[in-house]
Amino acid sequence: MASSAARLLRDPGEAAQLAQAARRSAAERFSLARHLAQVLAIYDRVTDTG
Repeated sequence: MASSAARLLRDPGEAAQLAQAARRSAAERFSLARHLAQVLAIYDRVTDTG
């Protein structure tokens, strides 16, 4: 892990690309729309309305 961190410190461009990809992934995985869809799916299952 230390060697990976050192590589990113030597290559700010790669670090920026990884950071951008991480932000994009987090925004998709934890979006309000996705969260609401998951909550509604659970609600449908437990109330047997889906």
